[in-house]
Amino acid sequence: MKNLFKTRTFLISAGIALVAFLVLEINSQQLFQSNYRILAIPKDEKTARNLEIILGNLEEIPMSLSFYEKMLELNPDIEDASIELTPAKRKKIWNEKIATKRIKKSAIIEMSLFDQSQWQAEILSRQTVTSLTAVASRYYNIQTELSLRIIDGPIISRGYQGNIGLAVLEIIISSFAFGLIVTWSPSLLKKIKFEKKELTNFFAKKNIVDEDVYQDFSFLNKPSVKPAKTAEKKSLAPSNLPVEEVIEEMPMKEVFEIPTVEGDFQEATPGEVKERLNKLLKGGL
Repeated sequence: MKNLFKTRTFLISAGIALVAFLVLEINSQQLFQSNYRILAIPKDEKTARNLEIILGNLEEIPMSLSFYEKMLELNPDIEDASIELTPAKRKKIWNEKIATKRIKKSAIIEMSLFDQSQWQAEILSRQTVTSLTAVASRYYNIQTELSLRIIDGPIISRGYQGNIGLAVLEIIISSFAFGLIVTWSPSLLKKIKFEKKELTNFFAKKNIVDEDVYQDFSFLNKPSVKPAKTAEKKSLAPSNLPVEEVIEEMPMKEVFEIPTVEGDFQEATPGEVKERLNKLLKGGL
């Protein structure tokens, strides 16, 4: 088994599979990430004292389903792929596309949008920032209490969705299994062909035996053979021999016909029977 892992066939096949699975995984799971950074500026002393609470609210508002529906209302060109799903599933899908966080202890909120299309990720991030400003104006006075300014973005980068460690482990196991299959397949094919050949020979021999048995009892199905008629050969007699007189043949019926006895048949009397029996015993009859 240890020597199997060192064979050239195993190493080449496992290496090719590793590269192929890695490329497929990256292409299927890659995401484009679009980032915006927004600065919250308090305009009065009361807002400044409550800035921590306000920043926490600005972090959570974009994650809500009501915000997502408001963004769709303000931007009808956005395609809602989850429109037929339940509210819980719609929120889950939306939260997989967006992420918000506060940069350390500053008043900066970073918003990130993810999508498999670079163009779609950029459009979603821009519309999310615009919608956040519109929704925040419903809770805070943008003119006198709070001002929101875009200080960075959009910045597009490539990302990866899912667990990277788990994906790498799955790729390694799949490549290892592929290498084993390629390495063992020739011997397995030979074994299968050998077993198929043995099975074919077995049935061939069985058919021969069945045919012999059938031939031994085939006479049962043959029609009965009638004996051939032998023709009598007539030899020519020499001219010096006397010619036998031709006897006229009598019909078989007349030859073997039993003559009928005329008169009435009389049964023997007991005395006559006794007399005939005595003669028979003495040998006189």
